[in-house]
Amino acid sequence: MDTNSSTIVCFKAQANKFSGILGKGFHKPTQSVIKELIYCIQATKDVKISNVAHSLQEDIALIKTDERLCHNLSDEDFSDHINTRVIRLGDDKITDEMVIAIGPVI
Repeated sequence: MDTNSSTIVCFKAQANKFSGILGKGFHKPTQSVIKELIYCIQATKDVKISNVAHSLQEDIALIKTDERLCHNLSDEDFSDHINTRVIRLGDDKITDEMVIAIGPVI
């Protein structure tokens, strides 16, 4: 196995672990979508559903993958659940001396 493929395997393992933590408590289809989104957003460096769908390279029409992702994303708002999970993952790494600045993404 060359260095590039071992890096990809390591990344996939980390993405799977992270998506498993974020998706905990959701139904399996939602967990699957969260896993796909995390992997594809990282791989494409883009959040547009059409680009995420394209990167999945499924054996069905691209529009069907796009529709599936959109349908699953519109079923419920899971942002509060995911935000809570992310905060729990990072809460032990934040100290009282740290300054956290959040600005608009442009």
